[in-house]
Amino acid sequence: MNRRKKQIRSESHRRKRWNRLMIKAGIAVGTVGIIVGLLAWGSHATFISIQTIQVSGNNVSKSASIVSTAEDVLDGNYIGLFSKDNSIIFPRGRTRSAIKQQYPRIKSVDLSLQSLSTLRIHVAERSPVGIWCRADSTQVSANTPCYFVDKHGYVYAEAPHFSNDVFFRYYQTASTTQSIGTQLMPTDTFRRISAFKDAVEQRLDMNTIGFVNMNTTDGRLLVNQKLDNEAFKGGIVFNYRDNLRTLFENLKTVVQKDILLSQMQNSDRKLSTIDMRFGNKVYFRFEDT
Repeated sequence: MNRRKKQIRSESHRRKRWNRLMIKAGIAVGTVGIIVGLLAWGSHATFISIQTIQVSGNNVSKSASIVSTAEDVLDGNYIGLFSKDNSIIFPRGRTRSAIKQQYPRIKSVDLSLQSLSTLRIHVAERSPVGIWCRADSTQVSANTPCYFVDKHGYVYAEAPHFSNDVFFRYYQTASTTQSIGTQLMPTDTFRRISAFKDAVEQRLDMNTIGFVNMNTTDGRLLVNQKLDNEAFKGGIVFNYRDNLRTLFENLKTVVQKDILLSQMQNSDRKLSTIDMRFGNKVYFRFEDT
């Protein structure tokens, strides 16, 4: 009999504990729900919502387009509750990424709040160091697509067709997969080729006008140069994976010791190529008559 009474009291005690636990859990969930609801409601408050977007730093990219892209990112809510245009919690990273992805011309995006309701977007645009033409050779027609390239070898915008050599030109096979928003070639390779080109121009005083990417290792630096009364309009062929400092010193020897001029004067054919792909040996190739 006493044992049965103890069992009844024990079961009653467990039920009471369970009920108290459920009540506490309900209160906790309800409290969290109220707090979340208040925060969600507060996130939509007008005085902390981004209502004005200002754009600066752009020269070519249109301000209205940049604003529209940012507004698309800020539209809607997080998990259906918290406003994305709230100046405290708006998605900074996604806003930057969306603008840079939409406009490859833009290389950097800085976001700052002028006030709780005004977002300032400052952008920096890429500057061209040359033009890449999607062609196997220098024969470019009005239908050949050409694009601006920045100092890192990044292709960022379609370029108009210029009637003269306003920009240094890069030529690469028409079957290449590169397009706007991609690298013409690895950044390190592009910089090495650019440094070699600059050295030829500045230290040897030779007029370079373009570069033909022949394959994955060889390139042809196009030169239009006059030496005394002799004109050299051709190319310097080299392996751009070689030591370009050594290659440049070899070329300097050829030019400064008048070896190049001598080769041009002693032939009744026009010099077309200086081939430097064979170590310290330099080969001269002439046009067939």
